Amino acid sequence: MVRPDRESIIKFFRLATLSFASFVPAYGVLRISGLFTAQTTTLIRVLHELSPQIALLLFIVAVVCSIALEWGVSAEKSLLYLRMGLIIMAAGLILSSFVRMEGKIILTEGQTFSGTAAEYVDSTLYLGKMARLPRFSLEAGAVSHSERTEFSFGGGDAVSASYRYGESPVRQIAVRSAFPTFSDGLRLKVVRFGYSPRYRISGQDNEVLEESFVSLGVFPPGNEDSFGVLSLPHVFYLRYYPSGIDEGSGNKDGAGVASKPQFFLRLTRNYDILFRGPVRLHEVIRFEREGISFEEVRKWVELSVVRDYGMTLFFAGCFLVSISLVIRYRPGEKSAAANRAPTGGHQL
Repeated sequence: MVRPDRESIIKFFRLATLSFASFVPAYGVLRISGLFTAQTTTLIRVLHELSPQIALLLFIVAVVCSIALEWGVSAEKSLLYLRMGLIIMAAGLILSSFVRMEGKIILTEGQTFSGTAAEYVDSTLYLGKMARLPRFSLEAGAVSHSERTEFSFGGGDAVSASYRYGESPVRQIAVRSAFPTFSDGLRLKVVRFGYSPRYRISGQDNEVLEESFVSLGVFPPGNEDSFGVLSLPHVFYLRYYPSGIDEGSGNKDGAGVASKPQFFLRLTRNYDILFRGPVRLHEVIRFEREGISFEEVRKWVELSVVRDYGMTLFFAGCFLVSISLVIRYRPGEKSAAANRAPTGGHQL
């Protein structure tokens, strides 16, 4: 029986590291693309599945074995830093699957978030195997946005908020869309912005039957969104114009009508259109035996909330990999590397 020599074992572990390392991104791309299964929301959730986790564990084992076999043989610091960085990155992704928490919340100006699971947007809350909901609360203050015709993630959208973590004192923070806000291990960021009108349903004698805020995706002006009321079979399609509908708005339905601010309402029941036209604030539109009016408009924001200590480890590994590349390809190293005898195989 022929026993494998050390060089053959080293080549085997190099090939193993490449195989496990290439499997993880290939698996992620196929899952995200939806070619073989339903599309997944985020890449990080794909990497938390069982198959990538096993591949990352085997990757760490293969790299550690490779380092142990070649310890003292190779004097290249850059190669050692590269391997250690990759191990730390893989360990960070594994840790992330246990401790990551992420979710999205929608807050209208003046609204309070108390930190319960039910307050997160449906299907956005994600908890790792050992993760717990953070004990924090927010009360949304004024929402501001930059002047432009459409939403941009690099813009200056922001919300001021009263923030409290656990039993700590309340303090004021500003959450923006351009850069995340970090506090108590949480990463907060504005994802979307919109308007939240307060509608009022009134009866035949103008008595108030129902009144509530509804968050609509009616930004930029001209975008249409819809909402319904549980007690009514109608659907209300709404557009909102903070500066009123005018000739330059490009809206043919309400051209020539000027008022600040103004809505364009399309009210339907089944396939019948009961009303279609511009509506001012406090104006009551009668339909069948009820009436609807819009009393005020506030702004709302959707916030992304993430807590993931594993990603801190991942980025530390990325930094170590960057250091290894700087050491390897710094000026003067090319000629020195060219004079080294090739060892064969892939250097991982």
